[in-house]
Amino acid sequence: MNEMIILVDENDREIGYGEKLQVHRENRLHRAFSIFIADRKEKKLLLQKRALDKYHSGGLWTNACCSHPRKGEEMRDALVSRLKEELGLEVPADLMIMQADHAADISGEGENVIYETGTFRYFAPFDGLSEHEIDHVFVYFSGPEGFAKDAFSLNPREVAEAEWIRIGDLAAWLERSPDDFTAWFRPAYALAEKLLKEQLAFYVRDYYHADPSVERYMGSLDNVYTEEIPEGLFLDGPGEDRALVFYPGGKVEYRAYLPLCHKIAAKGIDCFLVEMPCNLAILDIDKADSVFGNYAYSEWIIGGHSLGGAAAALYAAGHREQVQGLILLGAYPTKQLGKDLRVLEMYGSEDRVLNRSKLLKGNAYLPEHTVSEEIPGGSHAGFGCYGPQEGDGQALISGEEQQEITAERTADVFLRED
Repeated sequence: MNEMIILVDENDREIGYGEKLQVHRENRLHRAFSIFIADRKEKKLLLQKRALDKYHSGGLWTNACCSHPRKGEEMRDALVSRLKEELGLEVPADLMIMQADHAADISGEGENVIYETGTFRYFAPFDGLSEHEIDHVFVYFSGPEGFAKDAFSLNPREVAEAEWIRIGDLAAWLERSPDDFTAWFRPAYALAEKLLKEQLAFYVRDYYHADPSVERYMGSLDNVYTEEIPEGLFLDGPGEDRALVFYPGGKVEYRAYLPLCHKIAAKGIDCFLVEMPCNLAILDIDKADSVFGNYAYSEWIIGGHSLGGAAAALYAAGHREQVQGLILLGAYPTKQLGKDLRVLEMYGSEDRVLNRSKLLKGNAYLPEHTVSEEIPGGSHAGFGCYGPQEGDGQALISGEEQQEITAERTADVFLRED
């Protein structure tokens, strides 16, 4: 049976109908929708990988559900129907569509509301087909208890596989491998992202706070002067030629790295400890640009902890002329680094957060002369001062010891004369 979809003008006014495949062959503008699904308890998004034999974009990752309202079908009915058809997800038949700007606080809402975050128009050619759509973007949240384990039953004709992912990991994936995603995913996600961050508090309210003791490093202490700057904090030590821009770990308040950066600055490498949006460096990988534009040093080093280290590595890979050094703390690169880049990689022997298999895979992107060192007794959280981290191992040395070892090794690698 032919599937008739809705043709529209540039203002999304209905002007007729067309058979789905024929519409895609003739580049006709039509109406579509993209649904993002989020689990409020787990604070994750659901992505689907399109079935390999789909008429286009097979095997690519995208939002949870993408489709078209059919002839004579109201948008609400289309949303309910396709969620069932593609994902086996039963949503209330009385599902209400609410505009995102009315969603000041959805914490008390049930699962009978779906939020529309906007529309966008795009054109994307494929092999003999195209997508020329006005796409309506929606976000659907679970209740506060999350989705039941058996809530989803994937239709193999539509979906090859599905994955729940945190927004920070998604941002890193998009940066690392943009070709893994459908043509419409990025613009659709751009319209959904604000609501997702606000309502699920992705990495906004749920983060590790710096220990109050770090405030003693503000001002003048042990030949280092620390002051606030627009980008975060500037630690001015006795050195004059080299500086480090440090990206904090994901979900960690940037000031938690004050003790480490203070130790590094005291040894002769000034430090810029930058604050990141939502405590996620991956959301502003180019933050170093502002520092580079406002300060002058003969040698720039960029580095970071965990997800911040991964973001720093991405920046270094794309700015080979500006960056001479890279520090990876409990982190690994995901893109090829310049062969002349000076790299220090350090991690704790008791680190249970760091993915060791990915650490090994990351070695392929490191230059041959990389200095890699495991800190005996060190943990993942030991590079900062924010308390124990979920999933981490039990440290056998203090955080202060781990930070001192890191600062000493940093000076050895980046202050030596080749």
